[in-house]
Amino acid sequence: MAPGADAGGQVELIGADALGPAAVLAAALMLDLTVGEPPALLHPVVWMGRIAGSARDRAPLDGTPALVAGAVLAVALPLSVFALGAAALRTVDAVPVLHFILATVLLWTTFSVRLLDREVAGLEAHLASGDIDAARAHLPRLCSRDPGELDASELAGAGISSLAENTCDSYVAPWLWYAVLGVPGALAYRAVNTLDAVVGYRGRLERFGKASARLDDLLNFVPARLSAVIMIAAGARVRDAVRAAWRVTLRDAGKTPRPNGGWPMAAMAALLGVALTKPDVYSLGDGGRAPETKDLAEARRIGAWTATFAAGLAIVFALFRGQFHAS
Repeated sequence: MAPGADAGGQVELIGADALGPAAVLAAALMLDLTVGEPPALLHPVVWMGRIAGSARDRAPLDGTPALVAGAVLAVALPLSVFALGAAALRTVDAVPVLHFILATVLLWTTFSVRLLDREVAGLEAHLASGDIDAARAHLPRLCSRDPGELDASELAGAGISSLAENTCDSYVAPWLWYAVLGVPGALAYRAVNTLDAVVGYRGRLERFGKASARLDDLLNFVPARLSAVIMIAAGARVRDAVRAAWRVTLRDAGKTPRPNGGWPMAAMAALLGVALTKPDVYSLGDGGRAPETKDLAEARRIGAWTATFAAGLAIVFALFRGQFHAS
């Protein structure tokens, strides 16, 4: 029997194989928007972080042993997470309702739309009230930049940059890898991203974290560029703005030290008409207008529309292209 046809020869508009994964994504997104983050005790990403931190604390940090140990961790943790996720789903294959619930809950843990917006909103509130000290204390919740000497404009710029960059890490990339490899793929992506966050730094961890950082770069290569495209489509209000934003993005995306973060950050800078800078590292965007507190609100609006467009594309991809693997 041909795909999409029932026993009577009638063609289904949407096949069951496509509807299931799309429904899982829609349900997981509703959980994120209404509930927020799962409890830390039950959150797989928290446990991934603990495993990565424990390995970091015990691993050699110099020479070839550090490179080898880091490479083993970079491969072993994502593969283990993938296998565990797949095995867990297989145990409930015979009960479709349980399979749907488990797939939804597991996928829910791999992305975050609400938390990212909430953290940026918190920074915006502190800056709007003039409480620079509170804003500086809040910034580490968004990025690793030292906030100690940053003024209000620099804090706003750091928040906007973090919001833009995390558009990829927080939801576009997990959804894309879900499209490609199902729930286990989204979990494995989150394991790689968590390793990069824990050990993917220059300095004393550089050798040990090199494999994790490079694997994260690889897995985010397409999602980062897709994030920029979606952001421009979602955030540009007129056709001329789309062309201008794309021009700036193509010009500035390669200015960041790593190959992916510059894409959504340059797109956001272009859409806001501000310069997003990190001293002695990069400057993205046309013109020289420094970010202001009000730009955080507009950045959040663009982020919300980007998430909406990205979720819609992912669901449509599941429904009509049939490319999502079984959850």
